[in-house]
Amino acid sequence: MPTRRALLGAAALLPMPAIAQARIPARFAVGGVALYSYMPFFVALGQDLFAKHGLAPDVAMFPGGAKALQAVLGGSSDIACGYYEHTIQIAAKGGRLAAFVLQAQNSGLALGVRAALAEVKTIADLRCRRIGVSAPGSSTHMFVMRLFARAGLKPTDFAAIGVGTTQTAISALTRGEVDALSSFDPVIMALEQSGTARILADARSSAGSEAIFGGPYA
Repeated sequence: MPTRRALLGAAALLPMPAIAQARIPARFAVGGVALYSYMPFFVALGQDLFAKHGLAPDVAMFPGGAKALQAVLGGSSDIACGYYEHTIQIAAKGGRLAAFVLQAQNSGLALGVRAALAEVKTIADLRCRRIGVSAPGSSTHMFVMRLFARAGLKPTDFAAIGVGTTQTAISALTRGEVDALSSFDPVIMALEQSGTARILADARSSAGSEAIFGGPYA
């Protein structure tokens, strides 16, 4: 019987096309193509690093991490590229998922309100308002629920509107379709720089994440 070392040596002698054909399929469900927090994944994809490690990635895009997670739980994907909060949420429901790669050093979430709404100065002032999130049940939605809980409000005290993570989110706030937006950079940065939004809660820095979560994540 050949030893493991001998088998490895034989594999090293295989022509490159044969090795490429032996790559293991890996189905990825990704919750946001334009978000800075997902940049490491797309850099790895662009640099063909998955192939170098014997994987053949098949990537499906979703409007938010919650939808990406549903794809994994439903069996259409193997790996969800989303936010850490989802693993906690699923574990609380008895699900068995493992978080094995951390792509960002802090949450990166922020909540901005339309600058025209001068009467909204605190989280409590958003009661009964429409708040844009990437998708219902996503980390952006959970972020707002946490902020509302800290302000003594209930998760049902606002309407969560799914607006995605790209230009659709920017347009929703700009047009007044939502009163506030929970999102990430570059979406929040663009709204802030254009003067369209004022920031009410900011976890894009380590200090901000510490103040809101007591650590880098929820």
